[in-house]
Amino acid sequence: NNVELKKKIEQLSEERDKAITRVRTFDAREEELVRKLHNSDAVRRDLHNKVLQLSGNIRVFVRVRPVLPSEKDQETTLTKRASSTPKTRKRKHIESHESETPFRFPSLSELTGSGAMDDLTKNAVEVLEPYKDRGGLSDRRKKWKFGFDGVFTPAHTQQDIWEAAEPLIQSTIDGFNVCIFAYGQTGSGKSYTMLGDDTNEGLIGRSVSKLFSAKSDIEMLSKGESTVNLSVELLEIYNETVRDLL
Repeated sequence: NNVELKKKIEQLSEERDKAITRVRTFDAREEELVRKLHNSDAVRRDLHNKVLQLSGNIRVFVRVRPVLPSEKDQETTLTKRASSTPKTRKRKHIESHESETPFRFPSLSELTGSGAMDDLTKNAVEVLEPYKDRGGLSDRRKKWKFGFDGVFTPAHTQQDIWEAAEPLIQSTIDGFNVCIFAYGQTGSGKSYTMLGDDTNEGLIGRSVSKLFSAKSDIEMLSKGESTVNLSVELLEIYNETVRDLL
């Protein structure tokens, strides 16, 4: 019995030593993998920043919002008024132009001919002058082409906007200064783009979620050695006066 007990103790000791060796090996491998992860993340961060620099440190995107229900109702009212007038040339002009949109989004092939732009790396928006009654004269309306780094049509979604802005939020996580702001006249869709609604978040909500997700990942990988602090400032510029809203 003593011999069998001794053998069993030796067997357990051997298994214990093997387990300790495996744990030490795992710890060493884990440290090596973490080191490689940090190195690869540094390379990714550098390449990501270079890509954004090549795209331009200052970029301008334009978003054309869909027609609002109130605008559709107004259009219907104008069309009804036109249909109630005698069938003249003026009425035909009204009927043909009331439903048209002033915006077109030319393809690259359309921009390489006579209507070529100076910079073909830009995305184009073509704006048509609104219809005006010229008293029977031929319709001569001006067209303008504008180039932007990105163009979003009424068919684009909040997700499409986020996919264009998300690399900038990643740059913030990587330690670079980033500024994103919406500019436009009242009713152009700035608030919806930045804030969204209950079912479709805007840029602010998606950006904050990504920042907190990155905070959790950084703290988890550091095993408690690093703590990430996030702070918020909310300012308003009105009539050239800066107001702290917090």
